[in-house]
Amino acid sequence: MKSATAPSDTDSSKQVRLVDVLVVGGGISGLCAVDEIQRHMQQLHKQQPLSVLLLEANARVGGRCYCDEQGCDLGGAYFGPLQDRVLSVIDALGLKLKKVNTEQKTVSFVNNKIKPFDGVIPPLNPLALLDVNTMMVEMDRIAETIDIVHPEHAPDAEILDNMTCAQMMDKFCWTQTAKNLMTTGLRAVTCKEPHEVSALAWCWYIRSSGNIKRILETKDGAQDSNVVGGAGQIPKLLAKKVTKAGCEILLSQPVRTIASNPAALDGRCIIVETETLRISAKALILAIPPNQQAKIRWCEQTARLSPIRRQALENASFGSIIKTFTFYPKPFWREHSLNGSIVADSGIALVCIESVQGTPEAPQYAIMAFILSTEAVKRSLDTKEQRRDALCRHFKRLFGDDERLLSPVDYKEHNWATEPFVGGCYVALPAVGAIVKFQPEWMRSQLIADASAGSPCGDRIFIAGTETARRFSGYMDGAVEAGIRSGRNALVALGLLDRATHFDTVSDPAPSKQMPFVEMGLSNAEKRWIPSVGQLLAGLGVTLTAVVLLWLAYFNKQGRLVEL
Repeated sequence: MKSATAPSDTDSSKQVRLVDVLVVGGGISGLCAVDEIQRHMQQLHKQQPLSVLLLEANARVGGRCYCDEQGCDLGGAYFGPLQDRVLSVIDALGLKLKKVNTEQKTVSFVNNKIKPFDGVIPPLNPLALLDVNTMMVEMDRIAETIDIVHPEHAPDAEILDNMTCAQMMDKFCWTQTAKNLMTTGLRAVTCKEPHEVSALAWCWYIRSSGNIKRILETKDGAQDSNVVGGAGQIPKLLAKKVTKAGCEILLSQPVRTIASNPAALDGRCIIVETETLRISAKALILAIPPNQQAKIRWCEQTARLSPIRRQALENASFGSIIKTFTFYPKPFWREHSLNGSIVADSGIALVCIESVQGTPEAPQYAIMAFILSTEAVKRSLDTKEQRRDALCRHFKRLFGDDERLLSPVDYKEHNWATEPFVGGCYVALPAVGAIVKFQPEWMRSQLIADASAGSPCGDRIFIAGTETARRFSGYMDGAVEAGIRSGRNALVALGLLDRATHFDTVSDPAPSKQMPFVEMGLSNAEKRWIPSVGQLLAGLGVTLTAVVLLWLAYFNKQGRLVEL
């Protein structure tokens, strides 16, 4: 890997490069695209190797997956059953998984009350529990009606897309406690507020990830395990692997313009420029988030974006998050029979999980805490020390009022809004109403340029990135899926793979031995037999009415009623 440097003031020319496939974006998705291309080329036994170049805007690979030198995952970190594509990558790279600690008790901080509890659902009053169940049942029900590739075709798609999640909660929840708890779940998953996400986008996201329990739960859910030494090793090791196989990776090379050359006789009709390079390629894979695609200047004469594509990209945005780690010499919370996890509806951090780093001989204990959405925006104005101290006070209050929690030995954080080539996390979701209005353009895996521009190479530009994934969009598993698919698509476009067999397809890997499949979802009882608050009140009303009528009939029979 090479870190590109700007040319001198006296040298205004750009270096010209000719390649077969150009990949833009050195996150997991872009790296998996290169790995898939190289894997197929080895199987095809081509004497003439395919030239592949990868450009990364940052000075590091990894994108939204990033860990420091000590293995502290300041980006994507967690894995769960069904995420078999990223798990197969983890296995192939020789990395090991470790379970997140769910022993002892989790702390619930709801309605300003601290309640340690076992299991999954925090202790709530009966009506709030009914509300939470109803909300989860309804979200899963709607999700099951949504086509992952074409969410705009869902029943009542327009109504759902123009309904915010806040409005959906108002529709199905009677208690504020349930609304607050479901808001915490949505913030934790999207890093946004309920009024910023449409019911259609949220339920599509649930469908992409399996079901609502799979998304929210830790044990056997999407937060079940992490990688020993940090998930940030995945892109680093992938980069070494593809580089060894012949791919050149250039860092600090943000793409500025994309154009095409209709007169190219060698098939290299796509022209991509950075500040220092002019690259001609036969196929292009854009493995970057939607907002970064929109920042590229597409040549109006030869590679114009369609208006619907441009507006769709501009209407897909990230949420706000500051990921933090507060380190202590010992896991003091365990002395209070706590596992280090927090589920809260207020405070600086709504979701916290214990993190154990280092080695078994010298473990390092920390509380990983997400500062989410509006709170992240507000806290961005504080200093790093102010955020650390506020978190320590939060932990002290919730973890047994232990004074030792005010004195951490280290503190690390990463505000993803400060990343110039990302701009937030975890996933770019369409704005309210944007799915139906613009169709799922942000999900499209192949970019067809505006026909009026006369571009000869629109069918050779492919889109990767977790936002285009069919399953686990927003997760590292989705990034792997999208990368593999785009790598195959590029080879199909170059005539090296059969279209009918390989275009826009991804084979299912065998389940990982490190993480076997675990069934998860709402039970039949939860779906069919537990009433909503509205049904309960209606039932009570019917029962009360029947009792009154029977009482009246009895007294009428006894001749005790007096006509008025």
